[in-house]
Amino acid sequence: MADSAGLTLVRGTDARSIRTRLPVTLIVADLDALSAVRPDIPSAIDPAGDDSDAIPFLASSVLAERLRATEIELDGVPAVRSGVLDSHVMPGIGTDWILVDRLDAAALPSAGAAPNRLLIRVDESADVGAVADRIAAALGDVEVTDSASVADRIQSRPSIAALIATLWAAAALALGLGALAIVVAAIAATGARNRAGAVMRILGASRRQLRGLVVWELVPVLIIAGLAGLVLGLALPFLVAGLVDLRSFVGGTDTITPDIPLPAIVGIVLGFTAACTLAGALAVTVARRVDPASNVKIGAE
Repeated sequence: MADSAGLTLVRGTDARSIRTRLPVTLIVADLDALSAVRPDIPSAIDPAGDDSDAIPFLASSVLAERLRATEIELDGVPAVRSGVLDSHVMPGIGTDWILVDRLDAAALPSAGAAPNRLLIRVDESADVGAVADRIAAALGDVEVTDSASVADRIQSRPSIAALIATLWAAAALALGLGALAIVVAAIAATGARNRAGAVMRILGASRRQLRGLVVWELVPVLIIAGLAGLVLGLALPFLVAGLVDLRSFVGGTDTITPDIPLPAIVGIVLGFTAACTLAGALAVTVARRVDPASNVKIGAE
């Protein structure tokens, strides 16, 4: 365990401005310790406004949109907003919260409450599960939440699950249509290929040479198409993640980085290769049956 910070959560705290009154989650914490755990949270809150008696606080971005006033009252105590943080920097708390430094919270009715949540940062090499078990054993009946469980919970949302299923279905459909287009194109070119092959047979070309001609006809195009599709398919997620801010959809504060599933990529490449092999096999099978006399006669007609 690298660092830890105790949080006092007071849900249902009354936040009131001249025009708006909202129940919010008040978070009281030692900002020095909290900043060590979450470097994206400042270690101190700079006072804002002219009222030196007002308690400075940081508001979540969602709450700041709903409670636009900077000078409010928290359970009847004057407070002033000094900044805004992303709503997801506090995992598992919700989106409507106010963060106050424990040193500034003496005037609040809930300032003396004991911490009821412990935020811990563990080393990258540590076993998160083992740390969670030790915490549960030491503190008794507690609920331990880590980043992996939060990610699993996000992925289990119906909207996320439906999106993933839709994307996989779209990928499978695109692969199937691409394979069908390759096979149909190979079959559609059979007539012209047979007439050219018949002329070459009359000129002395062997069946093996005709099969090699078919391979040279298909392979370069398929290799270029496969490489182009692979490069564009791998680049598209990074392009979308760079142009569209997906954090509001999936949660979190860090920039979304695409996760490339290598087994799926290998499966798609193998499927494309199988479709190309099928198209080539059909073309070669037809080329074996080329009858020079009949094809030249048909061509003359």
